[in-house]
Amino acid sequence: MTPNVVSQAHSIERYTKLILAWHVGHRTYEDTVSFTDKLAHATSGSFQVITDGFAPYRDAVLMSLGMQRVSFAQLIKIYRSPVMDDTRYSPAECTGCRKEVVMGQPDMDRVSTSIIERHNLSVRMENRRFTANKRIQQTLGQSSRSTGPLRRVL
Repeated sequence: MTPNVVSQAHSIERYTKLILAWHVGHRTYEDTVSFTDKLAHATSGSFQVITDGFAPYRDAVLMSLGMQRVSFAQLIKIYRSPVMDDTRYSPAECTGCRKEVVMGQPDMDRVSTSIIERHNLSVRMENRRFTANKRIQQTLGQSSRSTGPLRRVL
């Protein structure tokens, strides 16, 4: 991932949907460790951790949370490589996923990333709403300066 791309990480409790820890940074090993350190500070006791297939989670969870505290599994998505006839910027198609035990004894029936993926979608849509409003305000502000009084736009 390019260095100027910002990523966010959230940890959500399954039942209450409370955010236990969050981190804004890059999708790098160092930022992953910072995020898991925050999660370790925010929690106590033993629990189950489920992540996507991002490789740095394996070391970061072990280093921050330890083998005795967590049962850890990853849900790894499998993507189909894009066909050359597809549009250039279309996303890859997810053709399936596999569950992997990383450490401990996670309940494999509960290995899912759907709660956090839904949260991430909500955050992205909310942020998009802010940028869309800002663009509209900037455009309307420019048009009022260049064309006189602002007319209602339908």
